[in-house]
Amino acid sequence: MEQIVRYREDVFGEVVILGVSWDLLYVVFIAVAVLLVAHAIIMAALAYKKMDKPSAEGRRVMRHESFDRWFHWIMAASIIVLIVTGVAPILGWRLAWLDIHWISGLILTFVVVVHIIRGFFWQDFKSMLLGVKDFGEPFDSAKKPGKYSFEQKGMHWTVTVVALAVIVTGVLMFMEMTTPFWERTNDMPEDTLGLIFLLHGLSTLALVALAATHIYFSLRPEKIFYTRSMISGWISEEEMAATHDTGMWSPKDAEGSSYSRPLSKRQYMDLEESIETIESGYEFLLAYAAQGRPAGAETGPGPHARPTIEGMATSMNFIVEALADSQNEFEKVIAEDCRKAGAAISFMLAQAKIGSEMVDNLNASIHLRAVLTDLFLYSEVLKPLGVEEGEASEESMAYDATKTSE
Repeated sequence: MEQIVRYREDVFGEVVILGVSWDLLYVVFIAVAVLLVAHAIIMAALAYKKMDKPSAEGRRVMRHESFDRWFHWIMAASIIVLIVTGVAPILGWRLAWLDIHWISGLILTFVVVVHIIRGFFWQDFKSMLLGVKDFGEPFDSAKKPGKYSFEQKGMHWTVTVVALAVIVTGVLMFMEMTTPFWERTNDMPEDTLGLIFLLHGLSTLALVALAATHIYFSLRPEKIFYTRSMISGWISEEEMAATHDTGMWSPKDAEGSSYSRPLSKRQYMDLEESIETIESGYEFLLAYAAQGRPAGAETGPGPHARPTIEGMATSMNFIVEALADSQNEFEKVIAEDCRKAGAAISFMLAQAKIGSEMVDNLNASIHLRAVLTDLFLYSEVLKPLGVEEGEASEESMAYDATKTSE
């Protein structure tokens, strides 16, 4: 235990904790260096697989807002300064480190408090939570994460715990020294102060290991695009599709507009079917309204309007749910128009009898007409999106203004 903790005798001759044994600093340096070198060798040995690297060209999506990038680099700078000024006297460096150390500590404390508040109230806090399913991600190459991977979440929470330990113990130590704000009081018992020194030293060693590991992985060739995103804010659409589940993360376009995630073949087919149900249903309702049928019990020879209207309601509900998390402004409009038209349809279905006049009034509803005009445009956009890569010809993906119908 003496190899980890340093002790001394206080003024009463009692043995109290002085702090962590700084011999551990060299142990941490060597252990981290060995592990990272071993990882680099293993990755180099596996390089024969020649895994395709996604291109940084093409459309860009926003990964980190400017505020978050500033936070990251200010926090990184303060941690590096804290580490350097903290280990300088241990390594025998002549450096006026104390004032620089506590000023950096106050900066780190401030940015972490701001980050915690921003994370709870202005960001998607759930996207950073570690769930049970996340632990299976490293063992399943087919499983892609949302915005943050298992490794990124794990690093985030480990750094969070260690940084908070450094901050809390650092603030308690700061309160026991002479500063421009107060004079030293020596109110804290020596054994308590020694325990705080021990915890501060251990958390500092952990922070050294984490900082070295983070820097190493941020410079790895397969991870370098994440580092670029922490500088410029963006990653390419291809990089996102290769490493993230676009159904779990829908970022904004790097130019500021909303990014509409690519639809899978299954999603396209379901939306196409719902749109077809609504459009064909409306055509049926136009014909039904023209028949002049009185409102009565829906028995006898059909067709009757209710089954068609129920199908339209189901399809609108599906579209609302499918586009609920979309960041695309037009998709938000479609979902809202479907919700409003769906309310009118639900109101009609709640009636005991449905006749042509009631259907005619529904056909004239501005909300139903808005849904139809929305879907006419949206269905044309969906067609090229739903085609598998390589299946679409250039003619099907673009409109040629020089061609006229014969």
